[in-house]
Amino acid sequence: MFLSVVVQRMVLPEVSGIMFTADPITGRRKTVSIDASFGIGEALVSGLVTADLSRSASGAIVTKRIARKALAVRAYRTAGR
Repeated sequence: MFLSVVVQRMVLPEVSGIMFTADPITGRRKTVSIDASFGIGEALVSGLVTADLSRSASGAIVTKRIARKALAVRAYRTAGR
């Protein structure tokens, strides 16, 4: 058994999200679906917020839904970074 670890520098984004290259609901491979919200994405992946949704197919936006944003998780910025 092998173990690997990836260490990356943390960025401090205003907005973050998840992009699916196939629609996660329908499975359509020609539809790109993006869920996004304010902050580092922790609230999004943990299910604390409803994300903005954007779906496109053949280069055209087919769905755009803006969610109400009551919460955002932001990274703590330390001095010198």
